[in-house]
Amino acid sequence: MTRLLDGLNAHTLRCWPMARTSTSRPSRCPAWRVALAGLGLGIPGRALSDETERVPWAALAQDRAAFLDDTPPARAEFGAKGSQWLTAGVGGASDFDEAEDAYGFVAWSLFLDQDVEWIVEGGGWALDQPGDVVAGASLSTIFRWHFLHRGPWTVFGDAGIGVLLSADKVPVEGSLDGTNVNFLPRLGAGATYELDPGGARLIVGLRWHHISNARILGDDDNPGRDSAMVYVGLTWPF
Repeated sequence: MTRLLDGLNAHTLRCWPMARTSTSRPSRCPAWRVALAGLGLGIPGRALSDETERVPWAALAQDRAAFLDDTPPARAEFGAKGSQWLTAGVGGASDFDEAEDAYGFVAWSLFLDQDVEWIVEGGGWALDQPGDVVAGASLSTIFRWHFLHRGPWTVFGDAGIGVLLSADKVPVEGSLDGTNVNFLPRLGAGATYELDPGGARLIVGLRWHHISNARILGDDDNPGRDSAMVYVGLTWPF
């Protein structure tokens, strides 16, 4: 490309004096050469006779360098106010008796302030209790504070609430049946660790996992269940 532009500029310099010194006769420069020279210089062909017009070569070089620059944009720092993140993971809960729950989730989060995260999380459940395994789906909102942020590590505490819809009544406790709609309050702690320069992070946590309907149908239909849940996932910039 550089050699092509140099050649065009050389043609322009040979034609320019003819255009300047002769107003009564046509230039001996072919029209195609004038047009190409104008393109090479970045100026219209009619301006070739104007010796006061000059091309800002430095500006053109900077524009070309910016156009060819393939440096990736700076990524958002984890915990920075306004940054957004996606998370996917799995978890398991047990009441250390007869019930065990498996959980898969995806979440979107926004940092409302430095290290203060608001999360919207959707999940699918396999609720194992006496009788058949029950399928369920939930939507939760969580507030998480990364109170310790050192290098690639953060340590956090969080709290939230969600709604669980299930294909059958949960939980079942002896002769008491729950409902198909329950609430999922949660309280827990965990940590994240940066895995690569692109921003991907590992997240692990432990939380209190509770299922109940808040007595919306009375005490007889609200057996409730408390479990401990361990979860792990991957987080990356959105």
